[in-house]
Amino acid sequence: MMSAMDVRRLWVSGVVLVAAIALLPFSFHAERHLETQPASKAARLKPSRQELADRFRSPFVDQVVLVIQGLPPAGSEEAATR
Repeated sequence: MMSAMDVRRLWVSGVVLVAAIALLPFSFHAERHLETQPASKAARLKPSRQELADRFRSPFVDQVVLVIQGLPPAGSEEAATR
């Protein structure tokens, strides 16, 4: 026998499935309905590194990623002895 929670989940999944099927025809050729901005306007809207540094006064404008290879896994015995 199904509990009330199982019935509720079944109803919710059914509603989501019906909504997805109902909206599916609208997804075809959506690019005709979407507007895009010219590249020059997009470039003007994109903030530069200097603007971010001035605006937010953060030392984290530039990011650095450090990759270390050859270390043992953190939970291993070899890591505990190092």
